[in-house]
Amino acid sequence: MQYKDLAEKLAEVGRPLTPVAIRDAENGKRKVDVDDLMALAIVFEVSPLTLLLPESGSRDITTRITGYPDEMGSNVAWLWARGDEPLELPQDPALSDHSGNDRAIALFRLHARPEIQARNMTAGVTMWLPDDAEAATQAEKAALVESARRSDAQLIRGSRG
Repeated sequence: MQYKDLAEKLAEVGRPLTPVAIRDAENGKRKVDVDDLMALAIVFEVSPLTLLLPESGSRDITTRITGYPDEMGSNVAWLWARGDEPLELPQDPALSDHSGNDRAIALFRLHARPEIQARNMTAGVTMWLPDDAEAATQAEKAALVESARRSDAQLIRGSRG
């Protein structure tokens, strides 16, 4: 995407940045703040985590997180960022059943993320389907229904016109 096009899309979502500011952010000459990050995630239709973390969630690919002294597997960074697990787990060799890990994970989850209610599935799937039943193939319909079933969530608002 050209800087000019991205600048226009950011302005549309209420975060105007000049093409020069975008280029400078990409080159590390300008810091990206939280508002920039959120607007970029909306424009690119991804989670903000996608812009913050490594592309891979592999334990074989290491990464660094600002403020943490050691490298870690990118899977650990993703688990932490999603609120699934703390960066560090207790290493108690006396506990062979990993109960210390289970407790640490439970406590982390309690403080790291709110209880999130699932969306109403039926409304979302119907909103994804085109108004004209002929426009959507059976394969598209099946793929959308399967995607919604797997994600346990859905889009509430209609497609962007």
